[in-house]
Amino acid sequence: MKPSDSPFKPLWMGIELPGRRINATYGGCNYDELPVLAIELRGDLHWLPEVNEEKKARLRVYQRPEVLATQASILEGVLEDAVRLRLQLPPEFVRFMSSPELQEEIPSATACYFKLGKQFIRCPFGDGGYLLSFYHDQQDCLIWYIYVQNSGEHAVVVSPYNLNELEGQEAVPVDQVR
Repeated sequence: MKPSDSPFKPLWMGIELPGRRINATYGGCNYDELPVLAIELRGDLHWLPEVNEEKKARLRVYQRPEVLATQASILEGVLEDAVRLRLQLPPEFVRFMSSPELQEEIPSATACYFKLGKQFIRCPFGDGGYLLSFYHDQQDCLIWYIYVQNSGEHAVVVSPYNLNELEGQEAVPVDQVR
């Protein structure tokens, strides 16, 4: 999804970037103010290292089998719900969320972690897409969601609200989801 087609305000939300000073844990900047990346982003995760058996064995020491089984079960349920809702999650997203080893390749200066939401949340504004949480700040100061439309268009959005807990409550202001 192009930022201009999104119902959300296009903004990069994260920690301090080179040349961009922020006065808080997180700050935002417009896309056109982001530093140029040395690699091309094509949407296929080519920039992440391949996972081999040696890496899997090294990481296994830190992984708890019951947590991995729970996350695998949640992903299976989400994929079933996606079919029921006629949504198509990007294959790269499914591949990434299926691989704790790939997730370990994303460092976090603020102890963020990957945790897939148990269900899609109907987006309270826009054209009726759905949100699914997948990345959390350690204190839930910010939560990242994948936004998916029935057309297959998708984007990553971030909010200071845990939308998983707001079901049936007052709608979140659109300017609080970016």
